[in-house]
Amino acid sequence: MKKQYKIILAVILAVICLGYAGWSMTRPLTVKTSTLAAGTLQEKYAVQGTLLPKNSLILNAGVSGIIARLPFPAGQPVKAGETVAVLSGESDPETELRLAQLRQGLAAARQEYAARYGDKGAIRANLELAQGEYDRAKWDYDAVLKMNEAIPGTYTEAETKGLENRLSAAEQNLALAERENSEATKAYYQEQITSWESQIASLEKTLEANPVTAPYDGVLWELFVEEGTYVSKYQPLVKLYGQGEMKLEAGVLTEDAMRLSAGDTAYCTLADGTEFTAEVVYISPVANKGLSAIGIEESRNTIELAPGPLPASVGAGHQVDIVFTNVQAENVLTAPLSSIIPLASGEDGVYVIKDKKAILTPVVTGKTGGGYVELSSGVGAGDLLILDPFDQGVKEGMKVIAEN
Repeated sequence: MKKQYKIILAVILAVICLGYAGWSMTRPLTVKTSTLAAGTLQEKYAVQGTLLPKNSLILNAGVSGIIARLPFPAGQPVKAGETVAVLSGESDPETELRLAQLRQGLAAARQEYAARYGDKGAIRANLELAQGEYDRAKWDYDAVLKMNEAIPGTYTEAETKGLENRLSAAEQNLALAERENSEATKAYYQEQITSWESQIASLEKTLEANPVTAPYDGVLWELFVEEGTYVSKYQPLVKLYGQGEMKLEAGVLTEDAMRLSAGDTAYCTLADGTEFTAEVVYISPVANKGLSAIGIEESRNTIELAPGPLPASVGAGHQVDIVFTNVQAENVLTAPLSSIIPLASGEDGVYVIKDKKAILTPVVTGKTGGGYVELSSGVGAGDLLILDPFDQGVKEGMKVIAEN
């Protein structure tokens, strides 16, 4: 009895399993679908760009020397007139020799002035001596003239002439001594001293610390030197930019750059997630060759964009993720690439729902972009396209139900 009971139970279970299998085979498959409609086929691609100031200035060394101090680090805002670099002037044998010669010339000029016009100067003594000699020659000559007037013939004509010549010579010596002691002559020697002093001061200035100052309010973008390094005259020291408008530059693959136009809009994202738009304003016609991140040679063109409003904390050198969008075709039917089925004939096909069944329909594909492909024939607007048929297990002729 028990054996018969087990057989009956097994038969019942087999009938239930066969019935469920038959029901499963005839049960419609619920699938994800999309209604075909004409639209725009776009291709998006991302590059990395850099924010740069529209205007910047490089400050150079005014003299050769050693960088004594760099008061501010790169990225520091500075005010107009603030010192951004300090140089110790250049010292070389030629400069030192010239300075020594100037100092010797100054010392000689001062000594000569002191010898001529000092408290014990020769000019004053010469003037006093010339004045005394003139006074004696004048007295002697006048005395002889008076004596000859009183007693004619007391002195011979030759003696009188000799005294006259002596007086004339004394008068000339006195005039010369007076000129030497004049304010004009003193000023001449003083000007000589001033000239020496001026030359020395000018040369010494090149050996002293020389500050380089910011010409306007701005930000120190780059420092090209370090403290303690030697720099030559006119060598670049720092780059400064004024806080104002920024521009955005990026290198774009040449084939992508050729599809861009001035006025196109790009969508940008900063490192902190801040989003903004930027307008293409310039596309370089020159392509630059280089290696990609994986070592493949490629050509890129420089693109310049005008960014929209930026956060106050953003400055030169910030990296920006830029997304460009190129329109491949307009007013066309499109399907996800994952919906395309390769056919044995070498053509492409898609599954569409007709009479609640999955029908594999040949199509002619066209341009691609953004993971979609153009369907130029074989289907029409309003057809219900089955998405990802491989993943959903769709088969030809299978009963299907579109997922709500």
